[in-house]
Amino acid sequence: MSNLNFRGSFRPEDISQWFWSIIDLANSSRDRLETRLREMSKDELIRFHNEFDEAATQLVDEPFSKYLPIDTSEDHLRDIAEWIVSQGQSYFTEVWNNPQKISEVTDVTEGVTYSSISDNVYWDRFNDIVPDAGF
Repeated sequence: MSNLNFRGSFRPEDISQWFWSIIDLANSSRDRLETRLREMSKDELIRFHNEFDEAATQLVDEPFSKYLPIDTSEDHLRDIAEWIVSQGQSYFTEVWNNPQKISEVTDVTEGVTYSSISDNVYWDRFNDIVPDAGF
């Protein structure tokens, strides 16, 4: 099913290879990702955070939400989206191209999610919230 009617002009390719390479380097380790984020410049950290947020945001509405139970909360849907992004580009693209696959994500505590790591690192380093890049 094409999701162009719902997602506007966004394409998975809009999320940079730079971002996905960092996800890959973390290799399912929150600690490894945190170490890498602490090495980044302020601008790189902002970029990473905003690309993560943008990728997850693309998965929280139609057509994806219609494949989940009607009582799925917005917070849980966001958790699912962040978990999917944390699995890497290949899985993200697979779900993007096959929205029904989101229903297969039943336990976001399995595996790893990189949710909130960039927020925490930014706060620790700059004592501020991450600015919105305005995607």
